[in-house]
Amino acid sequence: MWSTWAIEVTCPTKRYVVMLFQPVTLNCEYTTSATAHPIVTWKYKSFCRDPIKLALSPSSTDTAISQANIDPINNCPDADRTIRTVAVKNGDSVVLGKEYAARKINIINKADLQISDTQWGESGVYFCTVVSPTDISGNNEKFTELIVLGEFCYFNFFISCLCFLMIIFSFLTISFLISAPIH
Repeated sequence: MWSTWAIEVTCPTKRYVVMLFQPVTLNCEYTTSATAHPIVTWKYKSFCRDPIKLALSPSSTDTAISQANIDPINNCPDADRTIRTVAVKNGDSVVLGKEYAARKINIINKADLQISDTQWGESGVYFCTVVSPTDISGNNEKFTELIVLGEFCYFNFFISCLCFLMIIFSFLTISFLISAPIH
């Protein structure tokens, strides 16, 4: 009689929303029949469309897509997005991808991705993949989404501050010209 060895991965939270520079832990859970530690890999894929901009300014095309039950945020070929390995855990050893090497990122517990401070451009889809050589069936990959608020807001804040400084400078320049004595 043949025994089926299986692995099952879940990401219980489908979307995390955090402020820029705040910590977040992306949860990934798995069950396995293996006795050895499996290899856990977290990969990042950029959104196809920015979900914040999509929510704030939906077009008729976006409405038609959402009514057709197609996800405009994640429905695009991998060639159209940025993809990178965030971290890999093998046993007790965690290795970070080259883009994350200087960051405080870790895989904790069995497979949770811990990011100590979210950065610009980290909004996207995060895939948790768990591989065990003895598990030959099941679902070994799930994803969750991370939205980092402040990427858009901080840019707008910067532009607002710049405009405010330009107005103050203009006002001071005009005040100086008006108050300067004419010879």
